[in-house]
Amino acid sequence: MAVNSNDYRVLRIPAERSVDVSDVVRLGDKNRKTLGFLPHSGYAEAAERRHIVIATSTDGSLAGYCLYAPTRTYVRIVHLCVDNQHLGRDLARRMVECVDELNPQSSGLRLKCRRDWPSYEMWPKLGFRPRTDVAGRSAAGHLLTVWWRAAASEMDLFSVQAHQSDVPLVAIDSNVFSDLHSTRADREGRFSGAVALLAGDSQIQLALPSSVPAELNRTADDVVRRRLLDCTASYPVLPVDEQAVSEAHADLLAYVDIDVLTRDASLKNDSRLIVEAALGGADVYITRDVNTVRHLGGRALDVHGIAVLDPTELAAFLHRREFDSNYLPARLQETSYEVSSGDHSLWSSRAVDALLNNAASERRAAFSERIRSIAELSAADMKRSLLLDPRGEVVAAWATRRSNNGRIEVPLLRVSDSPLATTISRQLLYLLRNDLPDHSSTAIRITDPHPSATVVASMQTEGFSRTPNSDWAATSLTVCGDWATVRAAALAAHAPEVPSEALPNTMQVAELEKAWWPVKINDAELPTYVVSIRSNFAYDLLGHTTTLLTRPTTLGLSRENVYYRAARTKQEAPGRILWYSSRVDKAIVAYSRLVETGIGSPETLFRQFKRLGVWDLDTIRRSANAANEVAFLRFADTEIFKCPVGLDDVRRLSAGHVTLPSLQPVKISNKLFTLLYQKGRGIDQLR
Repeated sequence: MAVNSNDYRVLRIPAERSVDVSDVVRLGDKNRKTLGFLPHSGYAEAAERRHIVIATSTDGSLAGYCLYAPTRTYVRIVHLCVDNQHLGRDLARRMVECVDELNPQSSGLRLKCRRDWPSYEMWPKLGFRPRTDVAGRSAAGHLLTVWWRAAASEMDLFSVQAHQSDVPLVAIDSNVFSDLHSTRADREGRFSGAVALLAGDSQIQLALPSSVPAELNRTADDVVRRRLLDCTASYPVLPVDEQAVSEAHADLLAYVDIDVLTRDASLKNDSRLIVEAALGGADVYITRDVNTVRHLGGRALDVHGIAVLDPTELAAFLHRREFDSNYLPARLQETSYEVSSGDHSLWSSRAVDALLNNAASERRAAFSERIRSIAELSAADMKRSLLLDPRGEVVAAWATRRSNNGRIEVPLLRVSDSPLATTISRQLLYLLRNDLPDHSSTAIRITDPHPSATVVASMQTEGFSRTPNSDWAATSLTVCGDWATVRAAALAAHAPEVPSEALPNTMQVAELEKAWWPVKINDAELPTYVVSIRSNFAYDLLGHTTTLLTRPTTLGLSRENVYYRAARTKQEAPGRILWYSSRVDKAIVAYSRLVETGIGSPETLFRQFKRLGVWDLDTIRRSANAANEVAFLRFADTEIFKCPVGLDDVRRLSAGHVTLPSLQPVKISNKLFTLLYQKGRGIDQLR
């Protein structure tokens, strides 16, 4: 007589011990080689606390068990074991789901498993996803993969929020994910630049189909695999129903010609990923696989309403949807965009001619004459630049020169109309501020009579003001000094509305450091903190890495963002942050303006700042204290240091001031801030 899963009972170990814990111990000892050693007292304590789920057969004998240890935020799976004679009955899944149901306050289940054990391939089938690799405690130091299974309540909550989002939910396959996060030279800047640009400022929300983490976990190189898995922590993984996926997967494949499937067997896996994305709520699925787009895209759009696109098609797709283009801090050089001075023929091309501002009734003859005069000047007189997209098309043109009084004049500033027009406009405005040598101060004046409309809109939000003769002007001071020094520099640069000699108050200083960015007034009472951040979050939040999603030093680009932490100490805003990247870098790598601080529940803060942060709700919850409170730091205008301040220098410079580094944010003096900031900028000062 056949025995199926329903003939077994799965339940929490009874308090009256109708099942002897010695049976659990015997089964555990029998499989000690793969389960690992656990003292018998450990079994007894787990049974006493009823932290064991058991599976029993029809005769009441033990078929399997799951021993677990709840923590404050998650449940750790210690053992999951099914007796050999009861395999194939779906008992492992049922026991895992029982543990999940018994711990409704948990954010998920966590376990570690050696990569070379037979059970390794089982975890994805039970809903677990790889998070990272860690070294084991054995003498051989075998690698252990950390597996994570989000609680059902967490997945349901994300699914609702994803559908309520006002930006497209974009699922990416493992190749595109690797493009975005790998540091390998053969990937750097070659493939998925458009995705990086559009993700940078939440024009899209990126997510992973359910199977992608398991695919990344098959990466052979230990270092690359660990980095990729670490990066998945900041991505939501789309929840799906396995039965629904199987049915939809078969339906999608049924419309692919058998000869095509024979030639390209990978389409079977690709079709599953598309279905996972569609049923998980994604609007778009991005892949570089040409056959996937060609053979599966049409059917996926017809049946599931999901667009299957190559990365290069994403911007145009969003443009067709009339999606608003916002500021995207991303690295043009690493997304196949190229800044070139251009030769005379390129400046005379139709592509540049297309930058004529018809909307402002600009005369073609006047525009051509302006372009011709700029092109004919020598490089010593005029620095001229063209921005070329990955296809080599001109998407922006600008020119700068330093006048006799030291000001920066911009006689040309044009950006072509595209989904990324506002992004590029604001990048160029930051470039004008950042492209100054240290210790210099200047007024920047846009003298182009017909700048592009997106440029005008961006200037209004970037601290530029209209002058009486219809130019646009802003002040940029690279000074880090006391108020007297900064004020003198501002007056020399003819900055408008310079305050009196009296030291401004905290709010005024914060506004001046924003308006005259990147100035630093180091004798002001502006709270300054050194905040430790894990390296993988430094990559995502600050852009401190040489990957596709980086925010570069050369463009000085920054965006507003939010960092969450445990609510143990309170910081004051406005203020400043120096970011210490721990683990990998072990250095102070960046500076940001601290805009706002506060405390709230993970759910409230996630809803409030979901367009700003890169953390998902699960990650935020893991930072909560016992009262379910999380602190947040909202920051902006991040400067990536060209000379990160290493651990030895941090300790040397902070000696006698405070103890650095620290897991908690540390308030520092103006003197120490100046030492650290100047060293990060490459302007080393002796103590």
